[in-house]
Amino acid sequence: MTSRTEEERRANDLIQSLPPHYRIVVVLRHQQDLSYEEIAGALHLPLGTVKARIHRARELLKARLLARDREEKGP
Repeated sequence: MTSRTEEERRANDLIQSLPPHYRIVVVLRHQQDLSYEEIAGALHLPLGTVKARIHRARELLKARLLARDREEKGP
């Protein structure tokens, strides 16, 4: 069983593995708790772009998490 600190480290590692344009929106949304509108303003991006990047980043994180879990469990 892993500790909460270990899980947080692993989550941060997954976030850091994202391409920069996805990583920044995830950090601003989930670690800085900014709204989509605030992120759009801060990054000078259209709101739709922010929404799309957050969606794609979450999909990438989900896929990477599933792949990592499969690797850890083994065959």
